[in-house]
Amino acid sequence: MGFQEMIEEILKNIKKDSDVENVQTCLFSATLTKDIKRLASLALRDPKLISEAKQQNSVNAYLKLSHYIVKVPEIERVKKEDNKKKKKRKNSFSDDSDSDEDDDSDSDKDSNKEESEEKKEAPKQSVIVNTKARVQRIRESIILSLVMKTYTKKTIIFVNTKTQCHRMYVLFTFFGLKVAEVHGNLSQKQRMESVEKFQAGEMDFLVSTDLLARGLDIYNVQCVINFSFPNEENRYVHRVGRTARAGNSGVAITLCDENDRKQTMKVVRKCKGNAKNYSYTKQLKDSIFTLINLLDEPIHRLIQEERSDFQLEKAEVDLKKAQNILSYQDEIYNRPKKEWFQSKKQQKEALKQGKQEMKDREFNPHGMDNEETQRAKLIAKKKKQIERIKKRKRELREQEKRGIMFEKREVKRQKRTKMHKKHKDEPVAPKPKVKKVKSKKVHGKSSMFNSE
Repeated sequence: MGFQEMIEEILKNIKKDSDVENVQTCLFSATLTKDIKRLASLALRDPKLISEAKQQNSVNAYLKLSHYIVKVPEIERVKKEDNKKKKKRKNSFSDDSDSDEDDDSDSDKDSNKEESEEKKEAPKQSVIVNTKARVQRIRESIILSLVMKTYTKKTIIFVNTKTQCHRMYVLFTFFGLKVAEVHGNLSQKQRMESVEKFQAGEMDFLVSTDLLARGLDIYNVQCVINFSFPNEENRYVHRVGRTARAGNSGVAITLCDENDRKQTMKVVRKCKGNAKNYSYTKQLKDSIFTLINLLDEPIHRLIQEERSDFQLEKAEVDLKKAQNILSYQDEIYNRPKKEWFQSKKQQKEALKQGKQEMKDREFNPHGMDNEETQRAKLIAKKKKQIERIKKRKRELREQEKRGIMFEKREVKRQKRTKMHKKHKDEPVAPKPKVKKVKSKKVHGKSSMFNSE
């Protein structure tokens, strides 16, 4: 969080809520990190958290943010080879008329040898080197091919530098695309106008630096394209957050080389997503690349003219300031100096003290005062006592239920024993004996067959 130290310094000099009656303090944040929770413990007293977690859980089912990566060649640093060619020394002819013929013959032989060596040396093949300018044009051609074919509306292109942002704006205008730009060289009025035009639908594309990475809520942004991976990992999350808002689907495409690809994959995994390779039409990209090479000189001239105009406007403003100082010199110099209530040394000391206090201080969600901490501890103890009493009551109820069930079982068992005793005491009637009829043996010893 960028303004944490300043807010901490302000909180020290403001009266606390306990000193002032009927004072309500609120803290609003898009995310709840550890630093914000610490700041809440400093600024708020008995805070209550109100979040949209339930709504977010229902929205997450429909939230579709797909991450893509487009591979770009790396910049090759070429070492300047020292091509030191040996200069041919011209033979200085003497003024004497009598010159030896042997010297002339030797010089002719040396010249013939050099010519034969030059013929033997074959012409070197032209090697394409990916310089910084060439890689930059490749990135521009890829973005233009994506914008002209697939993502034709509601796309934001994020760039790291102001010069690259303006160059992309000029390229888009050369190709006849409706585009607006936002960067630090523009005034606040111009920035707001460009954002309003894009939001209203007058402009299809918006080229911006990290000024619009945070705090921009535009409805139904289809795609976010990163010209290159940002300087910080957190900025990638803020850039990508301009799409897929309020349940809508969105696409995030980043142009990165092999070094930046690992960082993008790492950040995407933290966001619980998967980055895939994006395929684009290479024929369209190659044709746009050739056009950009042809348009390089006119674009360079146009940018130089704009710079000269900007410098002239700045010079006019400075001239007006100088004239005002000359005309109203006495009033200006008689004004009291604007001084901050703290010197630079005091500011540094205050920052150091604040950091040490934050380190020494434990996280306390109920505030920092001793009275409040004691009250919170008493409340926690009472809650524990109440929970113990409830648990004891539950155990007693369970025991009572068990006793009642045991008594019922004993009653049933006694009834069963009584029934068994009655049956034992009653005389049992003897059963009638049944005579068994012996079967005659047909083939036994008494048979007529055996006698014979």
